[in-house]
Amino acid sequence: MPLNQNQQLYRRQNISDMESLVSVIAGSGLAFSGLRRQRSLARTLLGGALIYRGLARHCPIYQAAGIHRAETANKRSAVVTILRWPEEIYQFCSEMRNWPQFVSFLEDVQPEEGSLYRWTLKTPGGRRYEWKVEVYEQSEGRALRWRSLEDAPLQVKGSLEFEPAPANRGTRVRATMEFRRGGGQGLLANWVKPFAKHKLGHDLGQLKQLIEAGELMTVEGQSSGRANEQRSEALTVDGQRDERIRSHAAAPAAL
Repeated sequence: MPLNQNQQLYRRQNISDMESLVSVIAGSGLAFSGLRRQRSLARTLLGGALIYRGLARHCPIYQAAGIHRAETANKRSAVVTILRWPEEIYQFCSEMRNWPQFVSFLEDVQPEEGSLYRWTLKTPGGRRYEWKVEVYEQSEGRALRWRSLEDAPLQVKGSLEFEPAPANRGTRVRATMEFRRGGGQGLLANWVKPFAKHKLGHDLGQLKQLIEAGELMTVEGQSSGRANEQRSEALTVDGQRDERIRSHAAAPAAL
């Protein structure tokens, strides 16, 4: 089967996600500096070449030398252990309007019809993107899976999975994000992919702190501290078990 244009572009990629992002940032600085200075054509052209290198994720020099640094895996994942029951964590996470409290790149999430939500993302440069995601699978207290709609500017799907930690030591929460190959997603994907790789564990750590502190802000703007207090009472029926849970809490671990 012949490759379509996006697949051909993907095959040409030979630089890593982070190198792509650095090329765009450095190129933008050089091009802007060159345009501000008269007769700085070389600086402007070099900046433009770096921007193209980053956006295309392709380096002709690497190609000539046989170097290939593009990441073959488009999946990012991280795990954290939280000192609460799976049902409690699931209840909070199943309402996507709560996600901006712990997901770094999300500015806002609003519910749409059915199982759809509208995400608003804000880049470090201040640019905003909006698109719809669909929650296509929910398993009470166990898993939550979502994906972008086909017309979204960023084709990505993800999941949150909840399972009891060994020896009643809380709940292991695994977050996964998978980017679809050959989507032609441009600069937005080049920023989000390395961001997700390095921040996914951090965001799970934020979720852990929010839930264990017992002061989660609900979508109505009220603290859910009382609900967590009731859950804590359930956890301390066996005081020794509760102490064992707390003493074996695991720190966020990126995989």
